[in-house]
Amino acid sequence: MLNDLVLRSVYGIWESYGQRRSRDTRLSKLGLLVSEPNVLRRRLLTTTSTGIAGVCGVLRALMLRAEKGGSYSVDLALNYYSQWLVNSCGVYPNDVWDQLWASYARPVFRHYHNMLYSIPRMMAMLQGRHKDVLFREDFFEDREAKNRGVKIRTVKPILTFPNGEIKLGYNVGTRPNGIDKPHWPEDLLTEVVG
Repeated sequence: MLNDLVLRSVYGIWESYGQRRSRDTRLSKLGLLVSEPNVLRRRLLTTTSTGIAGVCGVLRALMLRAEKGGSYSVDLALNYYSQWLVNSCGVYPNDVWDQLWASYARPVFRHYHNMLYSIPRMMAMLQGRHKDVLFREDFFEDREAKNRGVKIRTVKPILTFPNGEIKLGYNVGTRPNGIDKPHWPEDLLTEVVG
């Protein structure tokens, strides 16, 4: 009962996770949260997509406020997105997941693996198979961090406007946490707030 409650609280759709890899016991369903590679992939997708949905909701609320006045709230949760994803889009059959997982040499990421462990392995997998698609030179740009004296290679903005009326970008470079004083500068192009 507790396992079901935990899984429903986190994902809301424990049945589909528990059925992967023929692990049908309630205890293994809980274990899938930390050890099943397919769950990790879907959890990352769900987290990112929920964030994107949240940004869209906030932008919509701001547009409504600008057009009509009033106040608006955005009600969002990982579970809402997970439910929508499964109910509207469905899930892949086991053979599709198995084929995809096998094509990447069946990597396994655990709950105790931090980003210093996970990111290099994920990047190696992506660069090994998708370098020509995801890592094209024209997708990136160098941004100057003047206060650090370095240039940082980053993804370019994905949106462009006709005739260059608006050019998306950053006017101030990155800096480490805690370097700025806790107040807004007069000039918003200030590299470090002193």
